[in-house]
Amino acid sequence: MNVKNTMLIALTVLLILPAISCKKDDDNNTDDPQDILLDKWWYNQGEGRGDHYFKSDGTFEVVDVNNIPGFNYDGTWEWYPSGDSMLIETNSAQLRWLFKEIAETDMSYAPSNEPNNIYHFKTTKN
Repeated sequence: MNVKNTMLIALTVLLILPAISCKKDDDNNTDDPQDILLDKWWYNQGEGRGDHYFKSDGTFEVVDVNNIPGFNYDGTWEWYPSGDSMLIETNSAQLRWLFKEIAETDMSYAPSNEPNNIYHFKTTKN
Protein backbone atom coordinates (compact mmCIF):
# COMPACT_ATOMS: atom_id res chain seq x y z
CA MET A 1 0.00 0.00 0.00
CA ASN A 2 1.45 3.34 -0.88
CA VAL A 3 1.43 6.53 1.15
CA LYS A 4 -1.29 8.13 -0.97
CA ASN A 5 -3.74 5.27 -0.34
CA THR A 6 -2.90 5.19 3.37
CA MET A 7 -3.54 8.94 3.67
CA LEU A 8 -6.83 8.61 1.76
CA ILE A 9 -8.04 5.82 4.05
CA ALA A 10 -7.02 7.74 7.19
CA LEU A 11 -8.77 10.89 5.97
CA THR A 12 -11.92 8.93 5.14
CA VAL A 13 -11.97 7.33 8.60
CA LEU A 14 -11.48 10.70 10.28
CA LEU A 15 -14.38 12.21 8.34
CA ILE A 16 -16.78 9.29 8.78
CA LEU A 17 -16.07 8.35 12.41
CA PRO A 18 -17.56 11.51 13.98
CA ALA A 19 -20.74 11.14 11.92
CA ILE A 20 -21.16 7.54 13.05
CA SER A 21 -20.46 8.22 16.71
CA CYS A 22 -22.82 11.20 16.96
CA LYS A 23 -26.42 10.25 17.68
CA LYS A 24 -29.44 12.19 18.80
CA ASP A 25 -30.29 11.61 22.45
CA ASP A 26 -34.08 11.30 22.63
CA ASP A 27 -34.09 9.98 26.20
CA ASN A 28 -34.24 13.51 27.64
CA ASN A 29 -37.01 14.78 25.38
CA THR A 30 -39.33 16.94 27.50
CA ASP A 31 -41.51 18.03 24.61
CA ASP A 32 -44.07 15.29 25.29
CA PRO A 33 -47.11 17.08 26.73
CA GLN A 34 -48.09 13.99 28.64
CA ASP A 35 -44.81 14.18 30.57
CA ILE A 36 -44.78 17.96 30.98
CA LEU A 37 -48.17 17.91 32.70
CA LEU A 38 -47.29 15.40 35.41
CA ASP A 39 -46.01 15.62 38.98
CA LYS A 40 -46.27 19.36 39.53
CA TRP A 41 -48.89 21.82 40.72
CA TRP A 42 -50.89 23.75 38.14
CA TYR A 43 -52.37 26.89 39.67
CA ASN A 44 -55.69 28.18 38.39
CA GLN A 45 -55.55 31.73 37.10
CA GLY A 46 -58.53 33.14 38.99
CA GLU A 47 -61.21 31.15 37.16
CA GLY A 48 -62.42 29.12 40.13
CA ARG A 49 -61.35 25.67 38.88
CA GLY A 50 -58.98 24.99 41.76
CA ASP A 51 -55.32 24.06 41.63
CA HIS A 52 -54.54 20.76 39.88
CA TYR A 53 -51.92 18.07 40.43
CA PHE A 54 -51.71 15.17 37.97
CA LYS A 55 -49.67 12.33 39.46
CA SER A 56 -47.71 9.96 37.25
CA ASP A 57 -49.53 7.00 38.84
CA GLY A 58 -52.79 7.97 37.08
CA THR A 59 -54.42 9.85 39.94
CA PHE A 60 -55.04 13.56 40.41
CA GLU A 61 -56.23 16.05 42.97
CA VAL A 62 -57.87 19.44 42.68
CA VAL A 63 -57.81 21.76 45.69
CA ASP A 64 -59.55 25.00 46.63
CA VAL A 65 -62.27 24.78 43.96
CA ASN A 66 -64.10 28.11 43.52
CA ASN A 67 -61.33 29.61 45.66
CA ILE A 68 -62.81 27.91 48.75
CA PRO A 69 -60.08 26.45 50.98
CA GLY A 70 -60.80 22.80 51.70
CA PHE A 71 -63.21 22.35 48.77
CA ASN A 72 -61.25 19.56 47.09
CA TYR A 73 -61.78 16.48 44.95
CA ASP A 74 -59.65 13.73 43.49
CA GLY A 75 -59.88 10.82 41.11
CA THR A 76 -58.13 9.10 38.25
CA TRP A 77 -57.03 10.24 34.83
CA GLU A 78 -56.18 8.44 31.60
CA TRP A 79 -55.05 9.84 28.25
CA TYR A 80 -57.27 9.22 25.25
CA PRO A 81 -55.35 7.72 22.31
CA SER A 82 -55.47 11.10 20.54
CA GLY A 83 -53.12 12.48 23.20
CA ASP A 84 -54.98 15.80 23.48
CA SER A 85 -57.65 14.72 25.96
CA MET A 86 -57.92 13.03 29.33
CA LEU A 87 -60.67 10.90 30.74
CA ILE A 88 -61.24 12.25 34.26
CA GLU A 89 -63.11 10.10 36.76
CA THR A 90 -64.19 11.13 40.23
CA ASN A 91 -66.69 9.55 42.63
CA SER A 92 -69.47 11.61 41.07
CA ALA A 93 -68.47 12.36 37.49
CA GLN A 94 -66.76 11.14 34.35
CA LEU A 95 -65.54 13.92 32.06
CA ARG A 96 -63.26 14.50 29.12
CA TRP A 97 -60.83 17.39 29.40
CA LEU A 98 -59.67 18.63 25.99
CA PHE A 99 -56.30 20.32 26.39
CA LYS A 100 -55.83 23.51 24.39
CA GLU A 101 -52.24 24.14 25.53
CA ILE A 102 -49.62 22.19 27.45
CA ALA A 103 -46.25 23.86 27.87
CA GLU A 104 -43.56 23.87 30.57
CA THR A 105 -45.27 26.60 32.61
CA ASP A 106 -48.76 26.99 31.06
CA MET A 107 -51.70 24.71 30.35
CA SER A 108 -55.35 25.13 29.52
CA TYR A 109 -58.30 22.85 28.89
CA ALA A 110 -62.01 22.82 28.19
CA PRO A 111 -64.10 20.25 30.10
CA SER A 112 -66.62 18.21 28.11
CA ASN A 113 -69.52 19.58 30.18
CA GLU A 114 -68.43 23.18 29.38
CA PRO A 115 -66.84 22.94 25.90
CA ASN A 116 -66.92 26.71 25.33
CA ASN A 117 -65.07 27.53 28.57
CA ILE A 118 -61.29 27.30 28.53
CA TYR A 119 -59.58 27.29 31.91
CA HIS A 120 -55.97 28.46 32.28
CA PHE A 121 -53.26 27.29 34.67
CA LYS A 122 -49.62 28.12 35.39
CA THR A 123 -46.92 26.47 37.46
CA THR A 124 -46.66 29.62 39.58
CA LYS A 125 -49.39 31.28 41.62
CA ASN A 126 -50.71 34.60 40.31
